Amino acid sequence: MIATFEHLCLRSRLFGFQYEVNQQAFENTSIAETNARHASSQTVDLSHTYVWAARSVQMKTTLARLTAMCRLKSNFTLYTFENKTKCLWFNDFRDTFQQAKSRCEDVGAYLAVIKSYKEYVIFSTNKRNEWTWIGLDDIQKEGVYMWQDGSRARQFPYVHFSRTGIPPVPGATPDVCDCGQFIYCYDLCIGRGIYMQNCSVFAYSVCEIPP
Repeated sequence: MIATFEHLCLRSRLFGFQYEVNQQAFENTSIAETNARHASSQTVDLSHTYVWAARSVQMKTTLARLTAMCRLKSNFTLYTFENKTKCLWFNDFRDTFQQAKSRCEDVGAYLAVIKSYKEYVIFSTNKRNEWTWIGLDDIQKEGVYMWQDGSRARQFPYVHFSRTGIPPVPGATPDVCDCGQFIYCYDLCIGRGIYMQNCSVFAYSVCEIPP
């Protein structure tokens, strides 16, 4: 069939009309997609705001509860550094690790954990230059260091991880050192931090009320 001039003109007009329809549909779709993305981004932003607000309320509630509990414990003191707060008892008893652990549990606490530099600073406020039991050990599995709150120890300043793990207290026998000790040296001491010690050694300890 041979297309006449009139057929070609009609087809051209129809094509142009269809193009305009398609173009308008494309533009409408693009606008709808843009609006949807904008609404989605607002939803994400709002969700982040809600999460932040919920966490803020939770932190304030936890701090209020910890403060109230700490005030009820005659031997415990509330220590704060920046946004980190701990309720601690630096006691004056010399115990083995297990005895120290039991002493803390008897008053509703556990041997204290030091899982960040901020927490280390809090412990450093008590400048007792003595080895002190904390809630760290690898009794269950050699080389797997666990805190008393059930979390695994990670490296941060003054936790002296090496290829063989956390080193023993200077002068101690490495093979029998399964329990953690902390010391803050305020004189000319370069060995401050966290080390492993024989669990049967008698030492001071520090207890913590869980948040």
